[in-house]
Amino acid sequence: MLPYIKSEKELLHFAGKWIWWYNVKRPHFGRGMNGKPPLERLKDLGYNLSEEFALLPPIILDDVSTFWAVRGGNNLLAPYKWK
Repeated sequence: MLPYIKSEKELLHFAGKWIWWYNVKRPHFGRGMNGKPPLERLKDLGYNLSEEFALLPPIILDDVSTFWAVRGGNNLLAPYKWK
């Protein structure tokens, strides 16, 4: 049974565990992966990487996108028009 996530802090905790499982332990079967996790495949290709490389921390994008929209700069919420 999956745990009930009660807070943003818990969400980030479980998301971090999932990222570790997905990039470090889970077998992948895409082209060229041969059932290996991404970190192990990168090591096979000659990259000397620590486990931390595969552990990009999760973030909540709701606050990030509204922060950028309010502060100006790149307007992520505006539609793009092609010339």
